[in-house]
Amino acid sequence: MTGLKFIAVAAMVAVGGCGTTASETLSAGETTAELANPALMPGVEAVQDEAARDHLTQWHRAHRAPGSTFALARLYAPGEATTVLINQRVDSGEPETCRVLVHKVVLPHDPSTETTGAQVGVSCCDGVACQLDAGGSMLALERALKSHDKAALAALVSPRGVAITLSEANPSAGLVTAELTVSADEVAAKGLEGITTFDTLRYDTQCDARGDAIECSCTTAGVQQRWRWARGEQGLLKLTAVDEDGD
Repeated sequence: MTGLKFIAVAAMVAVGGCGTTASETLSAGETTAELANPALMPGVEAVQDEAARDHLTQWHRAHRAPGSTFALARLYAPGEATTVLINQRVDSGEPETCRVLVHKVVLPHDPSTETTGAQVGVSCCDGVACQLDAGGSMLALERALKSHDKAALAALVSPRGVAITLSEANPSAGLVTAELTVSADEVAAKGLEGITTFDTLRYDTQCDARGDAIECSCTTAGVQQRWRWARGEQGLLKLTAVDEDGD
């Protein structure tokens, strides 16, 4: 890591990860095409590899359920597989219970290789307030960082502010550490500074709960990050601290 820089998070309990996205988020509603062809998921046409599309169709068939609709949200295709985020909207008909389950699925470009995947978080449906789990909180953070949405960032931060610790190895001075605490008002005005942006598609994140406190960790391009959350009013998770160790 070289000095301080502005950070620039998706809707979505191991968490998927920490880098850059390859496509825009699509709506999660069921379309006429999906009703006519249950094997078709909105956004599937964005998957270029034929074997990966077949894997996605098989995954979709295996996970279809009453009250659920699916859409491909984002994808990343670096080489031998296409990794996708899939939004599963679960709607019982009562708006306050609507949720979006987000899955991270790796679709091999080899027809004989097995598909792997996991749910990486629970998010709220549009216009519905809900409690996010750790994965959903990290995905909301990722979305706000990448869109430079300062108001959304401030809403995720603890009213007491967020403690930021940045460490990096300096050839002449050894390990150099900078510590500061940023208030929610400062985040609303300036965003967060000095943090490397993470990406759910490209890197894996692990969240561990300790009572009401949760720590999510990931490594992004050699930079190790630890994001600490605590439950505040109404059980909502709020960001209390960020530690980043760079090379």
